[in-house]
Amino acid sequence: MLAQEHTGLSSRPQPVLYRSLSRAIEADDEFVLISEADYEPLVETRLAGVASAGIQRIALADLGVSLKPGVSYQWSVAVVMDENQRSGDILASGMIEYIEPPAGIMTRVANAQGEERISHYAGAGLWYDALQSLDDQIRSAQDTTRLRQVRAALLEQVGLDAVAAAVGG
Repeated sequence: MLAQEHTGLSSRPQPVLYRSLSRAIEADDEFVLISEADYEPLVETRLAGVASAGIQRIALADLGVSLKPGVSYQWSVAVVMDENQRSGDILASGMIEYIEPPAGIMTRVANAQGEERISHYAGAGLWYDALQSLDDQIRSAQDTTRLRQVRAALLEQVGLDAVAAAVGG
């Protein structure tokens, strides 16, 4: 899972969350998003297992979920290895909060291209937005070498060194 140790921020009510797997796992995953305000799941769903290692997207828009501003949410993904023995699940979780962006950041982002856009998001503390912008650029670029190096550096900044090494430049 690509999440910081502390609550990560987004300026989007329907951000994309990311998980990273070191190998393909055919087992289904259970995704849960819980509001810290009322501890009730906003969504609890199964995600299909992945056929290849690497980073996968979990788009909240695809799940019909929107975050409320100023509320912290815990999200988790459990790889369900055996439906009858859930103690063997591989679990990871993170925290996210949707906030009103700092003054002027959205104008700077709208007027920026490429790495500069990522830098504006990251500089404003909008880690999930920086990661999503970077992922969108990687998905649309022909040569992704430099963008993958930037992604590795972004992951290392929040202590995800092992993931950065696995998927970086």
